[in-house]
Formats: sequence, structure tokens, C-alpha cells
Amino acid sequence: MQRIGMAALILSVTLFLTFGVSGKVNAAEGLYQVYVDGKLAAPKTIAKDNVTFVPYKDILKAMSFQISYNSATKTIVASKGDQSIIYKGGDNKAIVNGKSKTMSKNPISADGTNYVPLRFLTESTGYKITKIDGNTHIIYVNDPFSDSPGGGTIPVTTKPPVSSNITLPYPTNNLTTEISTKKITEINDSKVAMVMMDTAQGSAVSLGDGVFVTNYHVIEGQKNGYLLDIKGNKYPIGGVISVNKAADLALIKLSNKTTAWASVEIGNPKELVKGDKVVAIGSPKGIQNTVSEGVISNIIATAGVGYIQISVPIDHGSSGGGLFNDKGQLVGITSMGRDDSNANLNYAVSIMEAIPMLQEISGKEFNNISTSPLSSYPASSDNKGITDNEELGEVLAGILDKSMTSIPGNIPLEDNWDYFVDEDGTIVLFNRVDVDGYQSYSKSFSYTKNQYQSWADGLGKIFYDKFPDKDINIMIYVEGFSRTYPTGFAPSEIKAVDGGYEVTHIFIFIISGGKAIIRQ
Repeated sequence: MQRIGMAALILSVTLFLTFGVSGKVNAAEGLYQVYVDGKLAAPKTIAKDNVTFVPYKDILKAMSFQISYNSATKTIVASKGDQSIIYKGGDNKAIVNGKSKTMSKNPISADGTNYVPLRFLTESTGYKITKIDGNTHIIYVNDPFSDSPGGGTIPVTTKPPVSSNITLPYPTNNLTTEISTKKITEINDSKVAMVMMDTAQGSAVSLGDGVFVTNYHVIEGQKNGYLLDIKGNKYPIGGVISVNKAADLALIKLSNKTTAWASVEIGNPKELVKGDKVVAIGSPKGIQNTVSEGVISNIIATAGVGYIQISVPIDHGSSGGGLFNDKGQLVGITSMGRDDSNANLNYAVSIMEAIPMLQEISGKEFNNISTSPLSSYPASSDNKGITDNEELGEVLAGILDKSMTSIPGNIPLEDNWDYFVDEDGTIVLFNRVDVDGYQSYSKSFSYTKNQYQSWADGLGKIFYDKFPDKDINIMIYVEGFSRTYPTGFAPSEIKAVDGGYEVTHIFIFIISGGKAIIRQ
């Protein structure tokens, strides 16, 4: 079960970065058309520096994103379920699911349309470029879980890839009805391994050939380890293929290729709804391959990472285990639970977070998949020695000084964060924006409120997960002076002074472990 260290805390808060800027570029039109899920989305593209640029809004609309535009700030907000992209026309950065993402090339403005690199949109949305047809000059882009025509089908496998290259185990769609927990267990029990590390124990899920997905925190700080199958056989870990620390995921492979584990089949988390049955298989407390049944309690995105909240109990050792839908398909990696709650607050990382990692090894032979030693991922310092709230407040303010210099929308904060500890021991971290920054925030508020809410809730969760026994609040405010009485603010925020009034308005108040307060 996940316990975030201080270095991971620093990494997490640095996810909230600022926008960049780029200018207009003149370039020749490209000859390619772009089809999304089998339908023409961009009859016109632009080719420059070996990069295909596509019309931003047209492609996202074809991907079923809802588009809102704020003419005052020239900001485009695209949303679809728990996904969001906030983009200011002409910039070379965007806020994707709460995280700053930089384009490989500066966008192009032509005929009043913003063109951005196609790969930026596919990587930001989870879509995949499935085929580039040089004869017809068509690029096919598909949702990995769609069966779109036009040459964009996704490779699937119904058998474990034991003698060929690694193949992504996408759903074969041969299961359309709910199956019993007993059947789900029969299908997947042998595909989940217990992980034994130097000083940690967890679980991992097989992708065939001796490649597994697990939680990053299972392998973090470890130098050696092995996997244990349900027959008691041991298989040493050969190395780490890749990691996603923000999503707490890691791909590992064994020292040697093996047919001992078949591959799971990956399901589509986008199809999940509250109340759906799910089954978890993992090794809590070292009790190997324990099967638990429950339901989906919620589907959330925190700090840009998709999570599935479940009623299935999760405990130490469950980390890295498989969460399976009612068709027996893998939809999540069981990751963490709250020790201080009786409300079944347990979570799995959505398997969608692992898709980019899996795509990197798709088509590669086992022996050609490069790895790094386990020792390449040392344990983060968790600062367990800090118990004094004053000292902790100073440390956290220092972290925010380095990692959070602005809030979404490229609105700058002051150079230094400050803090105080109130009478009941609550640590309050605070910073301010100037009047111009607040006006920019306020003008786009109706368009971006949901994105700010998601960002603020995510930041609060990061601090709660690291310090569940501490009350830590984060406050962002604006101060200003007005010669006339400033309407629209609470009386407690207004102070009469010589010549007018001073306003101190708290517009973002983040409560660790709770829902943030977002105001205009």
C-alpha cells in the first residue's frame, strides 16, 4: 500500500507548471488527411520539420471532447469525462489533466486556425496513431479500445505471447456479459504473482513472456527481488523496463523469458460506472493471491492521474495486484487504501495510465527490451523525523518555493511561500497573486472552475497521503486597494483605511484530505 516519500511529494507538486508562448509560423500545407475512429477529422494538415500539424479543435471534437472558448483570454478548454486540456491559442504548452505538457514543436497559426503537433494530441488523450498510409496519404488515429474501420484496428491477442514479440493484450470483445467471481478467478489467478523484495512485499500482474506491471513503490529502494507463482516457484527479477512515478506504476521483467505466466486481457476503464462489480487479486499481508469482490465506489482523477475507488479491501502487500472488471479483464492496479477510515476508501490506478508504457514495448522481443537495475530507483527520503509542526511548515514552504511558482492559467505567485501554525496545530501554507493575476483568474473562472477544482483537490490529496496525521491547509489569496467600497466581497474581507478600502480575498483554500474551496 502506497506511502509517499518527501522526494515523491516534491515530484508531485512540480506537476503544476506554467504555460509557454510561441508565435505564428508560415508553412506549406501537408498532403495527409487525418481520420479519427474511422471518420475524416482533418482534411487539411500542415507538414513542417518532419512534424504533422493538425487543427486543434477539429481533432478534439472528433475525439468527442466538449470545447469551450473564452475570447477574452483566448483560452480553449476541452473536456471529456475526467479528461481535460486547457490551451491558450499560440502557446506551446497546455495543462493536460492538471499537468503541464510541452509540445515538440511550436504551434502554427494559419487562416485563423491553430495547428498543433498531432502526436501532442494523441499522447494527451490516450489515442494512438495506428496507421500512416503513404499511398492514400491518410493518417489513422484511434481510441485504443475502439474497433474503428480504415486500417486502424488495434492488435489483440487471445493467447499469451510466449514465443513471439510482446503484443498488447487489448480486449478481444469475446466477453460481453458478466461472469461470476469464480470464473474471473479461474481466468486470472495464475496471472497474478506475489512480489518479494529485499524489504518489501507486493503483487504484480503478468503481460506475458515474463513482463509484469506493478506499483512503483513496490520496487522503489530495493536492490533485489523475485516473483512467486501460485505453485511456489521463484523467478528472479531481471530489471525495470520503465516507471511512471506520478501514477505509481512500473514495468518489470524477469531475468529470463518464461511461459509460466499467461497474459491478462486488458479491459476498458472508460466503460466502468459506479456500482459495477470488480474483483481484486493480490497478496495482502503476504497471503498469496487473495481474491476479494466489491463494487466501484467512484471514478476520479487526482493530480492528473486516473483512479478507481473501490469497496474491495486493500492492505499492505496488495500493491501491484490486479483489479478486474465483471468480464475478467484488467482495468486497474490496486495501489492504496486509507488506514484511518472505515469508509472503504481503497484505490486502484486506472490501467489507462499504463498504456503509454505498454505501447513502448509492443512488438519487441523479450530479449530486446532494455531494462535498468532495481538499484537505479533508490528510496526517497520520507523525513519521518520531522514531528514539530513549525519545522514541517518550514520544510513544506521550501518545497513549494521550488516547485509551485504559479497556478493553472500561467498566473504567477509571489517568489516565496509562507506558513503559520494556528492554535489547534493546523499548518497553513499561503501565497498570493497580484491584482492583474487575480483578474485573469476571475475572467476565465466560469470556463475553468472544474479544472481548478480538480487541481486543488489533487494537491490536497498529495499532502494528505504524505502526512495523514497532520492538518495541512493551503491558501491562495489576493490583496488590493479600492477608493470606493468594493462590492462582491464578504464584509470580513474588507477593511476601511485612509482614502478607501483594502480587500484581502481568499479564492483558493485547499484542505488536505478534503474538498478544496474554489471561489471567484
